[in-house]
Amino acid sequence: MSIVSCASCGAQYNAAGYQPGVQFQCTGCGAMVTVGKAAGGKAAGPKRATGAVSRGRPAGPARAGQGGAERERPMGPPAKKGMGAGAIVGIIVGVVVVAIVALIAVFASKPSPQEDAKAKLAAAAEAEEAKIAREDAERKANNDRLRKTMSACVAKGAAIETALRGGDWNGLKGMFDWQTYSLFVKEQRIDKDPAHAGNPFHTTGKWEQVDGKVKWVNQAPHGADTAQIAVMEYMERAYAGSPAVTLDRVAADNEKSGFGGAPWGDEAQKLKVGGKHIVGKILNVTVQGAGDKPKEFWVGAECGSDDVRIIYWHDASAKKRLSDEYIKANKKPVDDRSLMNDDRDPMVEPGTEEPGTEDPPAVELPAAAKTGAKPTDAALVNILNAMIRGDKLTEAQKSTIVGSKKAEKKAMLGGLIDALLDAHNQGKRREKAMISNALLAVWGNFARSEGFLDEEVTYDVEGRSQSDNDEAIRRWCLIYNKYDSY
Repeated sequence: MSIVSCASCGAQYNAAGYQPGVQFQCTGCGAMVTVGKAAGGKAAGPKRATGAVSRGRPAGPARAGQGGAERERPMGPPAKKGMGAGAIVGIIVGVVVVAIVALIAVFASKPSPQEDAKAKLAAAAEAEEAKIAREDAERKANNDRLRKTMSACVAKGAAIETALRGGDWNGLKGMFDWQTYSLFVKEQRIDKDPAHAGNPFHTTGKWEQVDGKVKWVNQAPHGADTAQIAVMEYMERAYAGSPAVTLDRVAADNEKSGFGGAPWGDEAQKLKVGGKHIVGKILNVTVQGAGDKPKEFWVGAECGSDDVRIIYWHDASAKKRLSDEYIKANKKPVDDRSLMNDDRDPMVEPGTEEPGTEDPPAVELPAAAKTGAKPTDAALVNILNAMIRGDKLTEAQKSTIVGSKKAEKKAMLGGLIDALLDAHNQGKRREKAMISNALLAVWGNFARSEGFLDEEVTYDVEGRSQSDNDEAIRRWCLIYNKYDSY
């Protein structure tokens, strides 16, 4: 028997029948063991192991019948590992079984056509519900934004009404967005219909006689500055001193008064000014004495903003009023001497009136001079100061004057006459209109008892009454001088 030892752990193996140089793996430590050669080129001879083999197998199996003697086990390299045919077949069968089970599981889990259709319907319904929820949320957000702007527009209506009533022209002027106003006029009026250019509130220009008709000959669309001047000058002249200014609140609250189109609506329906989508309300304000038709104040802003401004104003009576003023100012004198003149006064005999002459002031009227009078009662002094500022006389203030003592009442009359004369000399038309109408409201019966008409003792803001002379003041001076006799 040829013994070979593991160089790593010392385990010994029977290498009989193995050629020198053959290697096998040690079963003890796993190291490779090489079968060596004996001296002289011969394989090492057998070496009998005595005693137990260190960390290896016994040198060989014990002989039969040698009870108690060391049993010798045959030594040699471990048998080569490999699978038998049975093992291979078993593995193949196992793999096939697993595949079959997997296929069964897959087909078992696949829904039936009915179940698949039901699942698809459920998924579609869920997707539709999610879409509706998103649209509802978006619609609510847009409605909230629109409601915010519209509510601010309605509130602005009350501010406009208050400014018109009190003659707060600077306050009203500040409510306009004049830049947007000028853009609105050009983009939404003139560009869409050139006929709108013949409006003095849309373009700069002048009145002229064209083909026998009075027309506004325009030069260019208004810019922010010229629009402000044209609109505010007219309002101050036409609306000041109105006895009644009323905002149509029912129409303001009506959804139909809105303009601009919804943010989620058709683009073609949206009001675009300067590239911005503007939404808002048309507020109608009636100004008594300035035409029968309500005045339109277009108030708006971009959707979601509460910083609303007046972006456009329209007074259907204004253009005709300005045209009539031009005609009156440029009317040729009537020649009552010509029977062929259609404008001749039929009550005047031809040749008895010089063309263009006016009746001279009544000789009994005193000169327009200050009275030097002034009330001492604090309440009357406050009212007088309010009139000097151009405020309109209220019913409460009128009651205070009427209820005062005769001496204070006469002093108040004199103070108002002096204020009227100052306003006349300074060319303050509004103040003249407010003061003269206050005089008429309190002492109108005295004026009528003297045979004076109401329009003969008052001025209007436009300066047309009395041809803007001082005759109304002279008539009040007469009344003051005769006051104690009434």
